[in-house]
Amino acid sequence: MGCRHHHRCPLPAVYGTETVWSAFTLPADARLRLVTDAANGAAISYDLEISDVPQPAYAWSGVSLEDGLNANILVDLDLSGTYQLAVVLDEGFTNFAIDAYPPARIASGSSYTLTFSRPAGLYSFASIQSAGYPVTSWAASLSLLSAEAPEVLAISPDWGTVGTDTAVTIDGSNFMAGIAVELVNGGVTYDLTDVLVVSATQLLANVPDVAQEGTYDLRVTNPDDQTAVLPGAFTVFGAVPVVDSITPDTVKANVLRPSPLAAAVSSTARRCRW
Repeated sequence: MGCRHHHRCPLPAVYGTETVWSAFTLPADARLRLVTDAANGAAISYDLEISDVPQPAYAWSGVSLEDGLNANILVDLDLSGTYQLAVVLDEGFTNFAIDAYPPARIASGSSYTLTFSRPAGLYSFASIQSAGYPVTSWAASLSLLSAEAPEVLAISPDWGTVGTDTAVTIDGSNFMAGIAVELVNGGVTYDLTDVLVVSATQLLANVPDVAQEGTYDLRVTNPDDQTAVLPGAFTVFGAVPVVDSITPDTVKANVLRPSPLAAAVSSTARRCRW
């Protein structure tokens, strides 16, 4: 099978009963084409699944015949932390590899477990199958054991006003689903609302209109109770003053002595300057 765009990027040949994984870049307007061997005269049936690079927890499995078909898959570790890879070999023989780690030799009827720590990023997992066995059948699973603490880098905008909800974007790393976000000033705390985890590196949230004037630290807390604080991250200003009327509302031209003015102002701000 190959994917066809402006150039070819062939994938490995797959034989009957085999299951293979392969990682490749697929252009948005690419077409996939399945090509059968010219010597094959029998009807064929197949399943083809295309998906984005997965994130843990994840499980996959493969089957290869004696020709020796290597499977390769990319996994997106969106959180920096400690992971566990578990591989079970039902039949045959394979060398299972993760990027820089030496391949682990796994024989038929045995299993292999690897616990490793890695920063967030894309990683390659490969099953290097032996051609000396009629069939090699394996299954693997990858799970997150523990994540590193989150980190907060910035909030935008970094200010708001009393009495107004403020939509903010928070950038950082290791943000997990269910994260809590707060503004903290001494013993005063305001929970941000409508928190949305866009990714492990970005949050969307709203600063509530009840937040009072002052400068606040931004604190995030993951479901595992690990926290991060960005000091002095957000400032709430008093309400913007509004001029309701001004008296008099007209003045004479060419008058050297200006007329005194009186203004009616509605505002909760502590200071107005004229």
